[in-house]
Amino acid sequence: MSTKKGRIVLIDGKRKRELTSAQRNIHLKCKKHHFKTHTAYQIALKNISREQRWLEVRLLLPINSKKNWLYWDGYQERKVIKDKEILAENAEPVGKRSVIKEINALFPETYRKGEGFVVGKMFKEFSGPNTLMVFPMSCVYSKDAGLALGIEPHQYLSYYSSGIEDNNFYYTTKVVIDSHQEEKITFILYQFLPDYGWRSSLDRYYRIYPDCFNPREGLDSRLTGIGVGGDFLRFCQTGNLWNKSSRRIGASWTWSYAPFHRTGNWYPEKRNWNKKIMAGWMGGTEETEKKYPGRYQRKPLLSNLSLKEFRHLVKKGYRIANKSTAVMSYIIPQLCEENLARREFPDSIWERYQGKEHRSGDPGVLANGEKALKMYAYGNKFGNYTKRMIQKILSAFKPAGIAFDNTEGVTTHFGGGIKKSPGRSFTEKRVYVTQGIAYAKLMESVRNYRKGKYAVASNTPGTYLTCRFSDVAIIESWHNPVWALNLRNMMGKKPIVWWGGPKEKKDVKDYILFCLRTGGFPNGSWLGSSIGGKALVEDPFVAKAIPIIHNLARAGWQPIPALKGDKRLFLERFGEGSQTLFSIINPTRDNIKSVVTVDNHYLDGNYLFREYSGKRIKQTISKKETKLYLNLSPKTAIVLKTIGKVKNLNKGKE
Repeated sequence: MSTKKGRIVLIDGKRKRELTSAQRNIHLKCKKHHFKTHTAYQIALKNISREQRWLEVRLLLPINSKKNWLYWDGYQERKVIKDKEILAENAEPVGKRSVIKEINALFPETYRKGEGFVVGKMFKEFSGPNTLMVFPMSCVYSKDAGLALGIEPHQYLSYYSSGIEDNNFYYTTKVVIDSHQEEKITFILYQFLPDYGWRSSLDRYYRIYPDCFNPREGLDSRLTGIGVGGDFLRFCQTGNLWNKSSRRIGASWTWSYAPFHRTGNWYPEKRNWNKKIMAGWMGGTEETEKKYPGRYQRKPLLSNLSLKEFRHLVKKGYRIANKSTAVMSYIIPQLCEENLARREFPDSIWERYQGKEHRSGDPGVLANGEKALKMYAYGNKFGNYTKRMIQKILSAFKPAGIAFDNTEGVTTHFGGGIKKSPGRSFTEKRVYVTQGIAYAKLMESVRNYRKGKYAVASNTPGTYLTCRFSDVAIIESWHNPVWALNLRNMMGKKPIVWWGGPKEKKDVKDYILFCLRTGGFPNGSWLGSSIGGKALVEDPFVAKAIPIIHNLARAGWQPIPALKGDKRLFLERFGEGSQTLFSIINPTRDNIKSVVTVDNHYLDGNYLFREYSGKRIKQTISKKETKLYLNLSPKTAIVLKTIGKVKNLNKGKE
């Protein structure tokens, strides 16, 4: 598995052929840097021709075809079959989308209902390079050896993928280089001991790039907690009732839905003010109007407001809400009201592969009948405007940060306004850039504003770029474990809220078990609702789990579980050393007795454990491992915490 035999290959994207040195018309420099944890290949490509070049850049390494390899493509795992080409999940051409078949098979009911419009559409469209939650590293491993290839995650790339061909394991990206311009690509590779399969390679990647996967310091601590939805008017209309409700369900931050008067006009300014227009869910719902008669007046409260009155209203709402929750100011910069978009930002209007405009079908943001176009918001007039509006929001309204909606980041824009954008790529006939580039650049501007005091929240960040800059994430499709578990990989130790929540009592336990498995929080809006006439926050199983989930999230999820046991169990680790917590889940309808082994190599010593509740468990400790003798009832979880380090390495029992 020597890396000395690896080679860089350039493929002409227009002619679909590997380029020889004589054919390139590209000046190529490759620097190889060896670090303790990995090797980096820094590749500089300068286009010395007069035409724009489309290049696929690959790093290839030979693998021993006689070994029984498993291949993890950053999304799913498969066996390597000799002399068979294997493509990563996100390796198809952009112009030929296909349905993700395994999701339809696993969740036919969910797919059929589609959780309404959005989730069904997402399941259908996001495949090929549009696949959500693909990690920027892939690996192959056998019983005793592993090799990982990937990209350096601080780069802005629209296309990244991997595969196995002719006994070569490769990682690849596609770039567009204008005449006499230069692009730089950095690949990384490392060998690893696959004690825990591909998760061992994930752990190494986290340690190489901790800034991408660890929580940032200095942010509002309430962001590591239960998130809640709701529009900002509820804050100023209900006053202390809102704060009381937030405290009751334990919510500590809020997604302040649609605090703008017109989609695209994120901060209300004079030149784009039209008091007859009002976008989004800016008033109460029928349910809240019935519960609090006269408090929620919906459109009459908002129509015909002056610019000064509207700004005052937003400021008041944030001030009231902030007494109990960290307020994140919501924007969705992939959309703009149609008339505003055509008048001010025609260079930024989104274009599909087929050449058509991309109209919005979002029924939430456009609840009051607004018509909107999809936009690309970076390196053009709309991107510059949006960045400026974000800074005005932060200065004038003083939220805890910005909440970006629909940050899947994998959809592709083929229109204008992308020449100044990094990360351009190509498909069969056209140049494109993915939405995640624009979102990541806007997120980066929030993080850099005023010495990094503001946070970034995002809904369904689906690429390494949007996950890298997200301080907290929500995902509306938690019931899809393919996406949800891969989002856990992408976010690392940063907090996640599993949005939505089940609608039937029979699914409540599975939802909470998933939160205990992943260290993700349940949705605060769901906790405040009721199933069968009782608030879910009062359910004994839910109430007992909430403080445990808080501690798991704050300890931080670890990719290596350091546990082995019955394969039917989900085994997870949070925190390190004396702060270690283990989450052991029985998702089945069977009673499971199992000896679960703690691999002490991954802790800083040998520890005794008890259940989170304080209940003692039977265990034995030796130099290399601790054996836990557990009995898990159907659909239950045991969370263990350390109670002390054992210095005497002779066998013992608690």
